[in-house]
Amino acid sequence: MLLTLGTLYAVAAVACLLLAFAVSFAAAKSADPQSSLAAASTAAAAAAHQQRVVAAADAGRNPVVLVPGLIGSSLESAPLSSTDAEWDRLWFSVTRAVNMDKFFDDMSLVYDAATDTYANITGLAIRTIDGTDYNTGGVDFLDKVLGVGVVGTDYFNNMIKYLEKKGGYTRDVDIKALPFDWRMPGIHPQMAPFYEQAQAVIEQLSEANGGNKVVIVAHSYGNHLTSKLLAMLPQDWKDKYVKAYVAIAAPLAGSVETVEACLSGQDMGMELFGWTPLPLHKLRAVQRNYGSMGAMAPTHLWGDFTLVSTPWKNYTYKGILELYDEVGATNSSAIYKHTRMFEDYDAPGVWVPCLYGTEVKTRGTLVYPNGNWDDKPDYVFVDGDGTVPTLSSTYCERCAKPNFQPASSWL
Repeated sequence: MLLTLGTLYAVAAVACLLLAFAVSFAAAKSADPQSSLAAASTAAAAAAHQQRVVAAADAGRNPVVLVPGLIGSSLESAPLSSTDAEWDRLWFSVTRAVNMDKFFDDMSLVYDAATDTYANITGLAIRTIDGTDYNTGGVDFLDKVLGVGVVGTDYFNNMIKYLEKKGGYTRDVDIKALPFDWRMPGIHPQMAPFYEQAQAVIEQLSEANGGNKVVIVAHSYGNHLTSKLLAMLPQDWKDKYVKAYVAIAAPLAGSVETVEACLSGQDMGMELFGWTPLPLHKLRAVQRNYGSMGAMAPTHLWGDFTLVSTPWKNYTYKGILELYDEVGATNSSAIYKHTRMFEDYDAPGVWVPCLYGTEVKTRGTLVYPNGNWDDKPDYVFVDGDGTVPTLSSTYCERCAKPNFQPASSWL
């Protein structure tokens, strides 16, 4: 499933306006770094950066950390045991996607159902861009050429620019990011380093900005990880470090597009009048090994709603495993079993403004009139934002309530 960029733009302005009420926008006193003809340019840059940090702290603003969604973190790859010079942008890269077969191979995960472990293809290492300093360079644009964002691949860039212009923020000073490998399931032992680092980044961001509490802004799949993070941390930690958790288009009850990905391939929003340049059968082979597809599968909240319709049977959320076995998606079935260990989210214990779009036709039922899984399905639409159904995005409002208790724990 791809949460289309249009969804993000539709709520970005609302999110920023909400942040304006959640934070203090006192004007920061600017101070030019002391210059010296003898000082090296790196020292001058460091001094300027430190002054921006001090100014941000003095302004009393609540720093912001951005948690991207599915496809929202830029990835780079290199041969194993490579040097830093050998890392090359992978997601997204128009130039690498020209060789589509190689691109799909490089983007693949190898899933071992027996051990429930994920690996990249042999000989390839993959990491997030800006995933060590947690700056915004890996989440502002999906593709860049010579460091400049490619038009049409904006992700968080508009939101960052808004905060800079209207709020006096400085990217990479009081706006940071928590990129992650979005191919992976959010709840998995291999994702443990993300949660450890996320806690540390929030602490450091708060302390570097005068102890002001952090506003977490999560989009799409990033809400799964943010909800997990907040649920696992003690309340006194959250009271000290978190001002608010702004949930944008949170598919916490899942989306049928993940099922479509595993049955016939999901075009990731890249279509024009129903036509897509992407070979769906190749996408399907890749997506069946993504843990994120299982993590965002529809939950029990869909009840008896028909997710998939065929000439011989209609399938609800209870029939997802049967479907995967029927089409031979054995890895999708195993991933689903491992990732759907929970059905409800614990209350995060912080203020949670929930932002989502409505009144846009959104895929609800996949219809295979001929029962051919290689064909792109027809759709019965429901209300939503174009990608996330309202049934799923409004779940955020349930778990935002302080007294909300889940039916079952997922920790």
